[in-house]
Amino acid sequence: QKEYLSNLRNITLSDEDFNKIFLKKKKIALFALHYEPEAATNILGKNFNDQVLAIETLSKLLNDEWLILVKEHKDPPQSYKFRGKLFFERLKKVDNLYFINKDYKLTEIIEKVDLISTITGTAGWEAINLGKKCLVFGNAWYQEVYGCTKYNDELTYDKFLKELNIPFDKQKFKESFNELSKRLGEGIVDEYFVKMVKDFDYLK
Repeated sequence: QKEYLSNLRNITLSDEDFNKIFLKKKKIALFALHYEPEAATNILGKNFNDQVLAIETLSKLLNDEWLILVKEHKDPPQSYKFRGKLFFERLKKVDNLYFINKDYKLTEIIEKVDLISTITGTAGWEAINLGKKCLVFGNAWYQEVYGCTKYNDELTYDKFLKELNIPFDKQKFKESFNELSKRLGEGIVDEYFVKMVKDFDYLK
């Protein structure tokens, strides 16, 4: 754990250098890391259960006009698991990649960048709710909703850029989510969420 925290400190940009990024004449993609181990990555991620592979793939998809910001998972806080020395060494080899402070508020970063990418994470859902396009690498529950693109081997930069350049259509977003919601069940998926539901009834 001590080694992980040391590696994290060494790779994370200072606040001053982070603010300078937005002065560069570059497009910016944010990759929000998942907490691991977790089904959302290690199962639903399929071939991209290796999150660095997803980031490396994102880097190959984009061109030199882009910068990639990577943000560690904050809540629950990530531990040394799945974050060994090789994890950080591989990240350092990705061109135009900057690892940012995990304490920055995610929604504020999303509003500043041009693209949000994740495996299946909530960051993608928050992005399209804020009218920003997202790219997911795993089986995200919201992957059919307007504004979200799921990565596949046939996706080229030109195809993807064409989609990104289309202004976000909030009406299409609402319609596609309403269509998806027709297939959703009613309830909660984990004991942890019981306290968040007013008058929750186990039998019901």
